[in-house]
Amino acid sequence: MKRFTMLLPNGSMEKEVLDLLAAAGIEVHFGPRGHQSPIRSGNIFQPGDVAIKLRPWDAASIVQLQKAHLALVGDDLLAESGVASKLKVLDRYPLSRGGVGQTRVVLAVRKDSAIKSVRDLRPNHVVFTEYPRLAKRWLRRQGARAKVEPCHGSTEAFPSLGVADAVIENVETGSSLAANGLVELETIMTSQLCLVTSAKALANQRFRHIIEQVQFLLASVINARNSRLMKFNFLVQDEERILELFPGKTPTVSGLAKQTGFAAEIVVPVEAVNDLFFQLKKRGAWAIIADPIARLVA
Repeated sequence: MKRFTMLLPNGSMEKEVLDLLAAAGIEVHFGPRGHQSPIRSGNIFQPGDVAIKLRPWDAASIVQLQKAHLALVGDDLLAESGVASKLKVLDRYPLSRGGVGQTRVVLAVRKDSAIKSVRDLRPNHVVFTEYPRLAKRWLRRQGARAKVEPCHGSTEAFPSLGVADAVIENVETGSSLAANGLVELETIMTSQLCLVTSAKALANQRFRHIIEQVQFLLASVINARNSRLMKFNFLVQDEERILELFPGKTPTVSGLAKQTGFAAEIVVPVEAVNDLFFQLKKRGAWAIIADPIARLVA
């Protein structure tokens, strides 16, 4: 039986991805120097199925070549790979190193640069980037003919060395650019972590079964992280004004002892919790709790 192979990022997003898999009940354990691990999750995987840590820049091409069946890789690296049109993005996840949930690929220059927009770039200008394919395509669409030079990290340093007029870099908050005296001119694209597969992998019945279950389990964790289970008590006479706080939803309600009121629970978006605490208390509710959820199927 051909083994199922899943690619995981080696580097800055490694911890976030392993935490996501663990929360979904997908067991992957790499040794201190290991790049390969068995995958376990109930009866989803078979002996021999593996997860492989790989430089994320290479993951999309490996899936496109049918040497792996599923990968977690960013939108930015899909765009840079040149094979995005040959792959299928199943889901995107709001995960990033700093917790913002997405990153941006931007054009940046030194604060004192005469270049104020992409339209100011000329053929004699040099742009350094880890995204040479993406940069060339984007600059061409903008009508800019600057020279693109590839680099392998520390992109912010090149303008200080006097070899770059601009950089195209991936940022989350922009603090690293600012610390190096750079300012953003344009946002080229936003990027999130993607779950990626190929049509050929989906055509294999066993692989499709695995891929669909992994997608389902990861989605249940993301849904849970974005939600809270609110519990509260309220009196009979306050029922109408309490329940109007949840338009289009019906809390699960049970009676309190001696028919004095009700206990209710309902799943709500995490961003609504603070206001609901205030509004519920204001309308007479008590014993108000907002619990985190491990997994949620909406």
